[in-house]
Amino acid sequence: MAIEDSNQNIDYIIEDYGSDTTKAVNSAKKLIEINNVDVIIGPEWVEFSEAIIPIANENKIVFISPWEDYELESTKSTYYFSMSPTEKIKTKKTIEYMQSQQITKVAIIYSNNSFSIADITLFKEEIKNTNIQVILDIKTEQDAIDYKTEILKLKTKDLDAIYTVISTDNSQGQLNKQLKELDVNLPLFITFARAESNIFLNNYKEYTTKSIYSAPKEYSLSREFNEKYKSRFGEYPTAISAARAYDATMIILDAIKNGANNSEDIKTYLNNLNDYNGYSNKIKFNENGHVILGDAIIKEI
Repeated sequence: MAIEDSNQNIDYIIEDYGSDTTKAVNSAKKLIEINNVDVIIGPEWVEFSEAIIPIANENKIVFISPWEDYELESTKSTYYFSMSPTEKIKTKKTIEYMQSQQITKVAIIYSNNSFSIADITLFKEEIKNTNIQVILDIKTEQDAIDYKTEILKLKTKDLDAIYTVISTDNSQGQLNKQLKELDVNLPLFITFARAESNIFLNNYKEYTTKSIYSAPKEYSLSREFNEKYKSRFGEYPTAISAARAYDATMIILDAIKNGANNSEDIKTYLNNLNDYNGYSNKIKFNENGHVILGDAIIKEI
């Protein structure tokens, strides 16, 4: 849609990596070595970004992810950009909210993958100078669907809340469902990625109520984008990152329109970008390549 709207005759190649790290690596190598691309937009998520960034860095090719929230050592590269603000802002907002609710004793439940571990590591770091304590630390398999053993452990502890970072909608839904079935009524914190996923909300709607999460403050043009998308495709976008992907593409197209001839030119253009008025945000990148966000808010389903 972005390319259609730009009225530019741009060659582009789509690679479907199937949410598989090996395929993502092979796709990136093909795009760079065979197709000679100047920029890669996507994939999303930490585990795939970690795999692509070294390849992009080695070949000096700009890689821009529509959605990767974490500023890690493994994601530091001058050729890497993310349309997502750093997760730290949302984590700080969650902790502020916990403190306002006198929540001090927390159980954490998270998946064994890069996304969940990055979030939990950040959460633990940010609570160090607070009175919040992790009473129970539970790591589960990435695609776990049975949490009964873990929930029974929760019930033996004196807790104020549960903080979860689950990597799939189905696993988060099963956890919510089983918490309700086993009569656990503690405040439940979930991630923005799960809370605003249509799959999670539609498939597990009776178990999602009162789940708490931090989210970027809604940008003024985001609803306008959703209507634009529906007008073009007949339905609202199911991916939270749709507007970000559109904006990333438009920024690259603008760079080309303004004379960028190669990846170095595009990188310079992105570094100098100042308050580009996108559908997802007013876009300017920080020193680690992430879009700058002013604030986050607490939401409850």
